[in-house]
Amino acid sequence: MSLCFSQGSVPLEPSYVVGHVASAPKEQNLSTLFNDGENSQGLKNDFVRNILWTFEDIHMLVGSNMPIFGGGRYPAVSLRLRDNNKPINVLTGIDYWLDNLICNVPELVMCFHVNGIVQKYEMIKTEDIPNLENSNFSTKVIKDIAQNILSFLKSNCTKEGHTYWLFKASGSDIVKLYDLTTLCEETEDKYQNPFTMPVAILLYKVACNMMMKKNQNKKHYGTIRTLLLNCVKLLDKTRHPQLVCLFFFKWVCCLKFFFLFLMKPSCAFPVCHDTEERCRLVLSYVLEGLKSVDSSIKKDGDLPAADPNTPIPLKYEDESTSGSPECLEKQMALFLDKMGSFQKDKHSSQSGMIPGSWQYKMKLQLILKSSKAYYVLSDAAMSLQKYGRALRYIKLALQCHDTYCCLCTNMPAEVLLFLCQCLTLCGDIQLMLAQNANNRAAYLEEHNYQTKEDHEILHSLHRESSCQVFAWATDLSTDLECQLLVSCKCYEAANEILLFSNLKKQNPEQHTQVLKRMGNIRNEIGVFYMNQAAAVQTERVVSKSVSTAEQQLWKKSFSCFEEGIHNFESIDDATNSALLLCNTGRLMRICAQAHCAAGGDFKREFSPEEALYYNKAIDYYLRALRSLGKREMHPAVWDSVNWELSTTYFTMATLQQDYAPLSRKAQEQIEKEVSEAMMKSLKYCDIDTESARQPLCQYRAATIHHRLASMYHSCLRNQVGDEHLRKQHRVLAELHYSKAVKLFQLLKDAPCELLRVQLERVAFSEFQMASQNSSAGKLKTLSGALDILIKTQCAFQLIRKELLINEDVKSNDEKTPRGDSSSNLNKDEVIKLLSIFESRLSFLLLQSIKLLTSTKKKIRGSNEEEEVLKTNKQVYSLLLRATANKNVTLLARIEVILNLLDHQWGGGGRE
Repeated sequence: MSLCFSQGSVPLEPSYVVGHVASAPKEQNLSTLFNDGENSQGLKNDFVRNILWTFEDIHMLVGSNMPIFGGGRYPAVSLRLRDNNKPINVLTGIDYWLDNLICNVPELVMCFHVNGIVQKYEMIKTEDIPNLENSNFSTKVIKDIAQNILSFLKSNCTKEGHTYWLFKASGSDIVKLYDLTTLCEETEDKYQNPFTMPVAILLYKVACNMMMKKNQNKKHYGTIRTLLLNCVKLLDKTRHPQLVCLFFFKWVCCLKFFFLFLMKPSCAFPVCHDTEERCRLVLSYVLEGLKSVDSSIKKDGDLPAADPNTPIPLKYEDESTSGSPECLEKQMALFLDKMGSFQKDKHSSQSGMIPGSWQYKMKLQLILKSSKAYYVLSDAAMSLQKYGRALRYIKLALQCHDTYCCLCTNMPAEVLLFLCQCLTLCGDIQLMLAQNANNRAAYLEEHNYQTKEDHEILHSLHRESSCQVFAWATDLSTDLECQLLVSCKCYEAANEILLFSNLKKQNPEQHTQVLKRMGNIRNEIGVFYMNQAAAVQTERVVSKSVSTAEQQLWKKSFSCFEEGIHNFESIDDATNSALLLCNTGRLMRICAQAHCAAGGDFKREFSPEEALYYNKAIDYYLRALRSLGKREMHPAVWDSVNWELSTTYFTMATLQQDYAPLSRKAQEQIEKEVSEAMMKSLKYCDIDTESARQPLCQYRAATIHHRLASMYHSCLRNQVGDEHLRKQHRVLAELHYSKAVKLFQLLKDAPCELLRVQLERVAFSEFQMASQNSSAGKLKTLSGALDILIKTQCAFQLIRKELLINEDVKSNDEKTPRGDSSSNLNKDEVIKLLSIFESRLSFLLLQSIKLLTSTKKKIRGSNEEEEVLKTNKQVYSLLLRATANKNVTLLARIEVILNLLDHQWGGGGRE
């Protein structure tokens, strides 16, 4: 028989192995002892020396790493370092004595130090160690302990040929004896080393026990890995496939903890710092386990097997049909039908595995581990934006899961939850692929790449199933619509799994995330169909009616938005609900614009269909605001919805004003509706809050006031009879003109709009002057109109600045292309407005001169009036001479006007 002595630490220390004092240990070359054992299995002897020590009638094999020095008068001494401030205690003295005794070292050299600085050396004979101060112990007691252990061994180690292990845990007072031979069945080969199997099983059990302790220190995971590594090295894979597979499975389980606590750099084992490297290590162990299982399965017939070195061809279908919504619906229905059948149907293995056998159980667990490893790889690739690689990994994860489903007779809840997570991640990847279509070639290359390890795992999976249940979710399509629909179906499948497996209540956060993703993807699909409808509308010939295809796109988009809104409302996500309601409002506006284009411009009127869709858009925008509640909830979304609502009211009012439906409504009713819509547009147009949209809001508000002023101006011109109503229109026109001017003056990029409003105000004054009879009243109105023209000076200064910029661009045309100019000035419009300005200024000056001259003749005027008359004559003369020259450039004409306005203002001429 043989004995192994060890403690619960690595490497083994011989401190508690005792023997007869007078015995002489033998140090031999023990390589021959391992020729058929550890060395044949590739194990390494970690001890400096191995000693055969005879105690009574028992031979003990002792390993020692104690350094021994010698030379001259001292052929063999041991060296010990000791802090000078800490005395040697009894246990330390026993350790020193036994080490010297076992290794046959006659003397001990003590090196005393203080903080690393050597103080002195002391030579002590081995037989004097038990008598040291503070370290007195009786060698007789040690001998008695040894004799007790010897008696214990003699009474228990009674079976000839068995291997025993005497074990004492670190810090424990209990010594345990293990019979290694009884831990396994008898070997089939009489020439096989009889100790390999019991030692391997013992190491395996110790590793399992260490893994079950939750309070293990992180350093023990390295020990567990060492034990399992030695298990595999000891066993023959062809003779013991079940044990090898079991060891690899435990190894994979160990890695789950091992990767959480990276080992120290001094560790002899490799440390994985990268997620992919870690998962690849797990998959390599899974593959070894799968090979052990597959090699042990005995088939009744000669079934054809795939060559692991030959790629398995994929079944391609016509993309025009496989990616269609109808095809996806069918595949989805088949998948859900299969998932529901797991609760009642039994599944069989194609390879001939017997349910309940060790091969069956181990393959199930290994396949599940590989599926989780591929999931982690896919998630890591997703975070790195390697979407083609992420799709490849999630495809492998789902293929592993498909095989698991084919073998499993009862699907555990945690496995269904994991499937839900896989489908959710697959939906995320398909969405990212759709949103990054520009890199499709790179993603395709990543997707098609496959390692030999992946191929061999897939080969093992194909022994059990076709792995095609999730093919609809993992194909890399080149069609944007198909990718979006596949992403949506992945989320829907995940949601269905949570619902029919009653996992919704146990995992509310997972269900919330799935519903949020469903709402998001339905918004993406709705926007996709909405943009397609807008593109069709743009390409449609004017005056052509709305096509059936265009209407179908509206319906698809609307349906997606409605379902997405329902998803977000079910999880109380008010912000995203508001965004989808806003998109639905935009869809209604596109529908309204389509009916606008269908009518053509000939005798164009604002149609009832346009009004219907614009009002629907308004309803959705108002729902979005009610969903948000208040601006503080999400200021950016709130401002965006308000802007879109203001735009809808403004567009509807503008169309009613420009294309009045006079065939259906009275003029007064149209004016009332336009006024109400414009005022509502102003209500939702925030001109006070500082933001990037503030200039747009100011321009919109100025335009609204301008349009309202023009409308009331027109009403005043056409109104006959009702003086009260005429007065009301006059007041409203003046009010909105003044507000429009104030807002346009705040903007630095709308000089033409400001000039146009001022010219309309002058025309409004001229209209009022025509109905006046007294000279004093007319002079007052003329003076007001001239003041308005003088205040256009800021508009002409902005126009002059823009013209100078354009001149600089032309002069540097070779260095700076004309397209780089940031000027948006419309020269034709400027020329038109300038001509109107010159004619109105000339007319007003002439009328003022006439009235002032006639008044001077009747009654002697004041000095102020004479000065005004003199100034007006000078300006009028300069204006006539300036306008007489038709060859003057636009910039020169602007300069003349600015000079005249400065002169009229009283500031003299311009230099």
